[in-house]
Amino acid sequence: GSSFDGSILVRTIFRASGLAKARFANVRLIDVKMSSTDLKETIFENCVFNGVDFKNSDLGGLSLGGQSFIGVRFDKVGLSGSSFEGAFLKNVSFKPSFALTNKFYKALQSVRFAGASMDKLTYASLKGMGVDLSKVIVI
Repeated sequence: GSSFDGSILVRTIFRASGLAKARFANVRLIDVKMSSTDLKETIFENCVFNGVDFKNSDLGGLSLGGQSFIGVRFDKVGLSGSSFEGAFLKNVSFKPSFALTNKFYKALQSVRFAGASMDKLTYASLKGMGVDLSKVIVI
């Protein structure tokens, strides 16, 4: 139930943290590392993620729409049922747990990107993984 409203987090590390139901509104996260952190019920509103590394964290079912992601890495994270609708993504990477398995592809295909804007590199990477990007704007 913590609140980080209006904060600027620089080179902050959240490791094995319980951030369930935490609120991040109008927050700038710069070079932040979130590893082995439960973010399932975390609320993100109007945030800018710049150089953030999500590793071994659970973002399943999260609404990340309307956020900006620049140079963000989603490394071995749970994204099933998440939404990036209306988000801005530039130089964003999605890396699976071990090998590229059907389970990873199915989880990634359940993520919604409708109305998102993304650069060509991020678009090509997601398209290569079979993600539906029919309603995405390529910048």
